[in-house]
Amino acid sequence: MAWWRKKIQVDAQSGMLIETLWLFPLAAIYLFGFADSATSHLSANPLSLNLKLIAAGIVTTIPLMLFAAACSRLRLSTVGFFQYLGPTLMFVLAVAFYGETITPDKMVTFGFIWLALLVFVCDAVAFSFRSRSRIA
Repeated sequence: MAWWRKKIQVDAQSGMLIETLWLFPLAAIYLFGFADSATSHLSANPLSLNLKLIAAGIVTTIPLMLFAAACSRLRLSTVGFFQYLGPTLMFVLAVAFYGETITPDKMVTFGFIWLALLVFVCDAVAFSFRSRSRIA
C-alpha cells in the first residue's frame, strides 16, 4: 500500500476515496449477504451503540488519512521503518502490561525485526555522514 501511495501522487482524501471505492462492493456484499448479527442491523441497535460504531469509523479513518499524507512526503524506506514500530510497540505492551510470556520463537522473530531496524539506522547515519562530507 505504501508503494502505491508513493508512486501515485494524489492527496490523502482522494487516495482514501479511491481505496474505499475499491473495497465498497465487497463490503456491501458481505454486509447485506452474509453478516447476520444483532450489530449489523443499525435500526435494531440502541443509539449509544450506533454512535460508538460511527466513532470507530472516524477513529479508524483519521490515522489512515494521516498515513496516506505522510507516504507522499517521506522516502519509502522511512515509511518502511515506521511500519516496524507498530509490532514492536505491541510486543512491549504485551510483555510489560499484559504479562505475555516471551518464547524463543517470538524473540527470534523480533530479533530479525530489530536487526533490520539496526541496519536501516546504520545506513541512514552513514548516508548522512557521506552527504555532509560532500557538502563541506
